[in-house]
Amino acid sequence: MFTRLAPKGAVLALAAAGAAQAMTTPALIDPASMAGTWTLAREGGPSCTLTLKLGEPGATRGHPLDIGSCARVAGISAAKSWRVSSDGIGLAAADGSTVIFLARHGPGLLRTSGKSSLEVGGTWTMTRD
Repeated sequence: MFTRLAPKGAVLALAAAGAAQAMTTPALIDPASMAGTWTLAREGGPSCTLTLKLGEPGATRGHPLDIGSCARVAGISAAKSWRVSSDGIGLAAADGSTVIFLARHGPGLLRTSGKSSLEVGGTWTMTRD
């Protein structure tokens, strides 16, 4: 009897562990680790400098963004704030919509996956200055 219950119990335990693991939300990137001056560049195209500033602790609607020389780059100029996720950052327009999302690819490196939604298109990287 125990041999029959053990496999079922093991299956149930694995299923419960898998469900708990699936429900775990990855931690957000610490905004303080991202704050500072960055260079945003399009492959084969323009580059510019912007500064990610820190807002109020626990800010959920985004942090202040100094667009710097990126104001001259089509599409990027719409960005007014920035926010973190578990795997990167998004630059957001005044209405909260994402202008561009860059995934974290290591310390000091963020990159769009595939073509960006910016009107100028292309693949973008952001590196820490």
